[in-house]
Amino acid sequence: MGVEVGRELASRLREGDRVVVAGLWQLEVQHGLAERTLAGSDLPVARVEVETMPRSQAGHPGWLDREAVTSPKLLDEARALELEGRRRGGRIWMVWSPALPLEQNFFPAFAGWQRRRFFDSPFLTVDLLSPPAAGVGTG
Repeated sequence: MGVEVGRELASRLREGDRVVVAGLWQLEVQHGLAERTLAGSDLPVARVEVETMPRSQAGHPGWLDREAVTSPKLLDEARALELEGRRRGGRIWMVWSPALPLEQNFFPAFAGWQRRRFFDSPFLTVDLLSPPAAGVGTG
């Protein structure tokens, strides 16, 4: 499922977009993005690095540290991501498992952003987060 999501994201990415994954989907999404690139896509997919949330997940993509994902510290990481995203101005494609408590400890950091559901299943959800227009409140 993550590979298919990566392929689909590859066709929708814009310059400056970011892909952030929470859960165990990092490698599959990377694979889908790379596969689309190898298939001859002229999209700037090669410049998209799949980021993880929490950041520590990147160091162990094969297992999920549930303590880190459920920790209140995740909201601090989300706030840093929001601030950086607001500064850069790009959209964030959030790929996440609905079994994780991100509604409580991630998405509140993006309260001022537009959030649009792109894909939804019991196992994998993709939300597109778009920053507010310049000068609009903080998240």
